[in-house]
Amino acid sequence: MAEPFIGEIRIFPYTYAPYGWLLCDGTIYQAAQFQALFTIIGRTFGGDGRTTFAVPNFKPGGVNSVPMGAGHGPGLTSRQLGQAGGSNQVPIAVTQMPTHTHQVSAASVDGELSTPAGNFLSSEPGNFIYNPVNAPDSAVELDPGALLPTTGGSLPHENRQPLLTLGFYIAAEGIWPERP
Repeated sequence: MAEPFIGEIRIFPYTYAPYGWLLCDGTIYQAAQFQALFTIIGRTFGGDGRTTFAVPNFKPGGVNSVPMGAGHGPGLTSRQLGQAGGSNQVPIAVTQMPTHTHQVSAASVDGELSTPAGNFLSSEPGNFIYNPVNAPDSAVELDPGALLPTTGGSLPHENRQPLLTLGFYIAAEGIWPERP
């Protein structure tokens, strides 16, 4: 394997960090322990930036689990190097649901009350569940829970695309990456 640049991140199918590499798991290290790597990445991924620094955290459920390129593109939000974002679970708001309908509950027998307020749609013989054209304004508020039963549990859902777990490792030793 060619000697890596210090700070280079590679994916390996190992359960251990090869010599000169550190697992990208968010660990905070002493700057004195890996001076070259600290000089290159500083506190981009955490640490105090003076005596400690952190490596990126790509472990499942980590603060910044999935790598994403820094920068911006048309119609996208700008992302800075080391910026974390996203969520493992999200609740769905009514505005995010597709347009849909629910069934209305109604009785097929004569009603026993003359007012529909807080009741199912039904009426006594001779009474209407709607307002006839020549009736005075006497609007009543129907009970939405009686007309359209509620559904759902308001719990967040898993929001992860299909995945394959591999190890991300950062080079702590190697070639110094010269700036152009």
